[in-house]
Amino acid sequence: TAVAFGSLELGRVALRSVALANATAAPAYYQFVAEPAGTFELPRAAGAVAAHSTVNLDLRFVARLPGNYYRRLFLLVRNQGPLYLDLTATAYHPNQAEVQRPLPLTPQHVAAHRERLRAAGAPIAA
Repeated sequence: TAVAFGSLELGRVALRSVALANATAAPAYYQFVAEPAGTFELPRAAGAVAAHSTVNLDLRFVARLPGNYYRRLFLLVRNQGPLYLDLTATAYHPNQAEVQRPLPLTPQHVAAHRERLRAAGAPIAA
């Protein structure tokens, strides 16, 4: 699963939400493996989703430097295998005469890069 924040001017904040659904009859305890104060922020990185319910989690992107940003967050759910969430974003300087605007980075770019690595037989981190 992937979340794209798009292109954002430095100093601005982008917010996205991700829904965690639990279709079982028991609570689902989860924990994201994430940096606490990185470029991508997840205020509620751990918790529980009640039986037969959904929890919306807010994600935040704020960049301090222009460039492309990518992060894979791992989601650990009790009694399940690990899942992941790919996050992409691009930040640019407001004065594009001084600092060239980077081309946008999308989840499709990340997937294509991973596929090229796989085809070349290169080791790929989960």
